[in-house]
Amino acid sequence: MNINKYRNSWIAIYILLNLFAAVVFYNTRELDGDLIGYPLPNNEILFLTTFAVIFSYLAWMGLVFKLFSSISISPVFRDWSRYAQLSDEKKIGYLIFVIQTLFFLYCMKEGVNIAGSLAVSESPIRFLWVLFVPDTLFLVYYGIYRKSRFFPPNLVLYLVSNVARGWLGMWIIVLFIEGAYRVFEGRIKWSKLILLGCLGFLSLPILYQLKLSIRTAKVASLDVVAIVSDTLTSLQDLGWVDAFGNAIWPVLMRFQH
Repeated sequence: MNINKYRNSWIAIYILLNLFAAVVFYNTRELDGDLIGYPLPNNEILFLTTFAVIFSYLAWMGLVFKLFSSISISPVFRDWSRYAQLSDEKKIGYLIFVIQTLFFLYCMKEGVNIAGSLAVSESPIRFLWVLFVPDTLFLVYYGIYRKSRFFPPNLVLYLVSNVARGWLGMWIIVLFIEGAYRVFEGRIKWSKLILLGCLGFLSLPILYQLKLSIRTAKVASLDVVAIVSDTLTSLQDLGWVDAFGNAIWPVLMRFQH
């Protein structure tokens, strides 16, 4: 598989799930995802928005992407692998880790930037995160310093921070970027990919119930033991099949937009 086929496969997934969601909205007459519970205005709006979303995927990830990809810039080195790591990788790695750590502690203390929380912080520190958006900075760092020895701890912190704040969408981002790296390197193995996919699907009920437990907790003083206990209790009460059904639907709706 080359990178173009990899990109096209992701575009196809998004388009198919948007079409699936449109059919669901049409039949139930209700929206889902971030607009769950809202009534469907009318069929014309549904068809128009579905067309607009699909067209935007094809335009931006097809024509526009190819246009920008056609712009060539002469590299500083012909074969980067022959040269030492970027001289600033240590400084950048530490900087991103410190920014992520401070942001994580700030969110936990103030109870903000947590899924389901409407809390607003009055701390002047909040303006710092307008200039330095930690999650976005990490994704930029991810694309440039993936091979750095300082990358793994930053990735772990990014995942822990997002899970603790009740977010799950970052798993899709990590899956996409990791897949792209392996395609570029020619190291993608379908057996491992299928295994990881199965493990991911099996863990969905746990991750989803964990997210719900975090969202219903007192976010300013998260009790890890209480959250884990609530998660396990919910799984036991629901049963694995029902828990999986509850978890897979939000994932499908997340791809929808």
